[in-house]
Amino acid sequence: MRGPWPKRLAALRRRLGRCAEPSGKEARTAEVMATFRAGSDVVLEGLLREADGFATRLAAAHDLGCVLDRHEPFPSTVSDPSLTARLLDFLRRTGRPHRVREAPFPWSEDFGRYASLAPLLFFGLGAGMDTPALHHPGYVFPDALTLEASEMMHDFLMNISAWEDAPA
Repeated sequence: MRGPWPKRLAALRRRLGRCAEPSGKEARTAEVMATFRAGSDVVLEGLLREADGFATRLAAAHDLGCVLDRHEPFPSTVSDPSLTARLLDFLRRTGRPHRVREAPFPWSEDFGRYASLAPLLFFGLGAGMDTPALHHPGYVFPDALTLEASEMMHDFLMNISAWEDAPA
């Protein structure tokens, strides 16, 4: 995949705490929570530093305290280039339709952790342009994808085994 990697603020939540006056006009505590995603750990760290600096400057400008904390950080999900090349070659040779995303999947959260254990290959199967998005109330998983995905993964893994067992 090519850069530049997109930066993304996926979700922003806020929670206002107790109020100093019964009228509720003056909040004493508040929390702002955000989910940040990026296509590489380097870009993500830069984005987090930028957000930290913004929050600190904004609080200081309004004479407010600011405590920064991170929960559940996830490394970026970056596929192994060699495995990616093998998958693309396999898809071309077997005539399976495919397209390469120009940007990383925005929903990969914890999958990036697997890359610390073994080479990672992350890909998605499309359900069609007319299928509602995954978290849409009208989404129904197309069961036919299970068989299609299983067959493709089996064939791909058998191909990798054949390549690795072939004499040099």
